[in-house]
Amino acid sequence: MPVEDHVDTQVGKQIRAGRQRIGMSRSRFADAANVSLEKLMSHESGSERASVQCLFAYAGILNVHIKYFHEGFSPGCNSKKISDCSR
Repeated sequence: MPVEDHVDTQVGKQIRAGRQRIGMSRSRFADAANVSLEKLMSHESGSERASVQCLFAYAGILNVHIKYFHEGFSPGCNSKKISDCSR
């Protein structure tokens, strides 16, 4: 699995964790972000990369900095293992 896929999976986990932290259903969160429920689900699963526009919308709803979605990753890590890219 390419490193990018690992990053997409980690970003998805952050989106899901943030949404759950604020107690918002997927449906309400998707509506608030102006994306389809299917798109949100694909972002949360990491099967589809979230665009910068979507990440900004998600960050606004979660009241977090956009960096929140990439916490724990070292910039430029080329390792195939996600654990090697963690700080």
